[in-house]
Amino acid sequence: MSAPTSDPLAPVIDALSSGWRRMTWLLFHGPQARLENWLWWGLLALLAGGLGNHYGTGGSWRDPDLLRSGSRAAAASGLPAEPFSAFAKIAWTVPLIATLLGLAVLLGLFLLYLRCRFRFVLLDGVLSGAPRIRGVFARTAGPGLAYFGFELLLAIAAIVLLLPLAVIWWPILRDVMSGWSPEAGDLALPVLFSVAYGLPVGVSLGLTEWFAHDFVVPLAWTSGAGFWTCFARALRLFFSRLGPSLFFLLLRVLVGLVAILAITFATCFSCCLWIWPAAVGVVAALIVASFPASAVILAPIALAAFFMAAWILSTVTVPIPLLFRAWSYAYVRALDPALPDWNPDATPPERTSPPVPPAPAPPAHATDWATGSPGA
Repeated sequence: MSAPTSDPLAPVIDALSSGWRRMTWLLFHGPQARLENWLWWGLLALLAGGLGNHYGTGGSWRDPDLLRSGSRAAAASGLPAEPFSAFAKIAWTVPLIATLLGLAVLLGLFLLYLRCRFRFVLLDGVLSGAPRIRGVFARTAGPGLAYFGFELLLAIAAIVLLLPLAVIWWPILRDVMSGWSPEAGDLALPVLFSVAYGLPVGVSLGLTEWFAHDFVVPLAWTSGAGFWTCFARALRLFFSRLGPSLFFLLLRVLVGLVAILAITFATCFSCCLWIWPAAVGVVAALIVASFPASAVILAPIALAAFFMAAWILSTVTVPIPLLFRAWSYAYVRALDPALPDWNPDATPPERTSPPVPPAPAPPAHATDWATGSPGA
């Protein structure tokens, strides 16, 4: 990593440069830059972020308008509409849906727990220079569980804080699904409230999640201290260099926008790779929607197909999460030089100008061509 300079914004740029060199070394130039390791990096990146979404659906399978709209969608797609109405009439619909929703919540919590632990595994891979799961995953139990508790608290806070938006918008959505066509004046107040209240709340929750990922996770993994102790330490580090830290946040947002464009292009250009498992998953899901009894066989096939498609996409776009992970660690280490450096054997040294050799001394008794006299 680069030596500190007097420029207050230099640590951010130096950390970005260091993170870029680290990412290119891991994937393109280093001894571990092999195709099979690209697949492992893609798996780690997927488990560290791609599977951390909220699972579960809204509670309206019992709504008749939604069921009728589902039947119309099935008819438009060429699928038989009768299974939807039959599925709505059978007596065990409510307990079945309640069971499926409960399983979905449990699955979502399990995947969130995996995401928290695999974020430490991904960080360890960036530091050590190799994508390793065996021998590392077991060591993430303590910090991963604490990180999982933090994520649960953040999710509960999001539900409580965003509940007013659900209270306002749910009657409107219900009436729209019933056939009501709202006018501009009917939506003015809900839209204004959503912008004035929901936007600051959403930004605050997002910044909290970003802060934990970029600042707290590196400290918790390298120092061995408790998660909340590292959270307080990260706050002190952040405000000790407030200007560079805010610049780091701004630059990370800008680079993130560029990364979204890069991911979009990579998704389009690699469609011939991931489209086949995704198509298998879509077909299986449509069959399950038409014939729910087939879920016992086809639901695992659909999940496996979607997971394979996501793994392929994650492998194609893996330079981006590796860059962000290495960049954030390099910046946190610039704030706290006590943090260990990554494996020096797996990172190329910074390029510097080659030293200029000194001019050769004149030979003894050389002739001075300007005066014609012999040299000293």
